[in-house]
Amino acid sequence: MRDDQGPEQSDMDRALFRLVAEALSTVPDEAATIRQHWDEGGGMYSVEVRPRSASAADLDMGFDGDDLLNVNVGNIWFEVFPVRSVDDLTYAKEIAEAVFAGRVEESGPASDAYGRLLLEDGPVTVGRVHLPWPWKARPLKRRYTPYT
Repeated sequence: MRDDQGPEQSDMDRALFRLVAEALSTVPDEAATIRQHWDEGGGMYSVEVRPRSASAADLDMGFDGDDLLNVNVGNIWFEVFPVRSVDDLTYAKEIAEAVFAGRVEESGPASDAYGRLLLEDGPVTVGRVHLPWPWKARPLKRRYTPYT
């Protein structure tokens, strides 16, 4: 679902929605909802995916119109840059696929979360910078479940 309450969408906005929706198409239709809406505060269109299961991670992604992809996964916030072309958005699809498959680990309180995305090419650490503790020793660990 698209919400066209903001300015005209760019090719990048449309491509981001298409790639996230394509990644979501691998899970049952009733597993999650997807919509794209204008985020006035962020000044960008955001693709919002909400799983039906409370134990799966929410996903929000938006392209800032310049070269930055803003991403929220569960309680983790991070940026991907530089993103300059539709081809660069394939990484966004890889992130979405990991979230939908439940390959997200999180540590720390919601206000200061740090995490790992287990991508096909290997784990990627994201979120706020922390001391390099071994993952097993981190406090308040959470592993999100798949969208099923």
